[in-house]
Amino acid sequence: MRARSSVFGIALAALVMLPAAPPGIPAGDASPPARADAAVPERPLRLVYFNDFYPYSYVCRHGEVRGLLVERAERVLVEELGLTVVHKAYPWARAQAQVQSGAADGFITVATDERRRYAEMGEEALITEEMAVFVREDHPSLEMIAGAAGLAELTELTFSTYTGDGWAERNLEERNLDVVWVATTEQALQMVSSGRVDAYVGVQCATLRMLEGLGIENLTAIEGIVQPVRLRLGISRESEYAAVVADFDAALRRLRSAGELDGAAMELCE
Repeated sequence: MRARSSVFGIALAALVMLPAAPPGIPAGDASPPARADAAVPERPLRLVYFNDFYPYSYVCRHGEVRGLLVERAERVLVEELGLTVVHKAYPWARAQAQVQSGAADGFITVATDERRRYAEMGEEALITEEMAVFVREDHPSLEMIAGAAGLAELTELTFSTYTGDGWAERNLEERNLDVVWVATTEQALQMVSSGRVDAYVGVQCATLRMLEGLGIENLTAIEGIVQPVRLRLGISRESEYAAVVADFDAALRRLRSAGELDGAAMELCE
């Protein structure tokens, strides 16, 4: 009897010393739960930007991509979420095409219906900016334009914009307004300045800075006609990083509740 009791005691001690299954794991399956970031690829997240959108995104003399969008993306994606990010800038149509094909992971832009078809768009705005209608100071219909309550009252005007301007596609062309498409923002503004078209609609801060750089002084910005735009993170549906959008939104909410990232950049133009 003494030998049997000793064997039983050893077996009982061995059972007690077995590692317990983590909470939520059924007995017999001691595998740890998957980490929340297990699906994040090892390669960097590749973001693309408009290369001619100062002060939001631009290429400096050393070839680096800089601007407010880049700075805020780094603040959230790198400092808050711990990701490695590569920033590239191209003509805007080319940048969007890269996200659509999956050659790049994402961009920060307006969430149009077209972009939602190929990208997971966030709900939180990284930046919210005022839009303005830019016309010549001596335009014969300046008073009428300044008094307009919306684009529906500007059907007699011809607008210019640049290739890839999704906002113009949705807000001008879909309203059957007359739009002249050109290769660059500079060309679009020069057409307004020379009187070849009536107006250009753009982000007020960026457009004011561009007019200053171009030396164009005969255009005036009319506010209140167009609603502000909300620039959000969008990740290609072809990308392994698509799930990051929800984390990005959550991090933005945390930062805003702590008093960071107020969402506007007009102070850069004052």
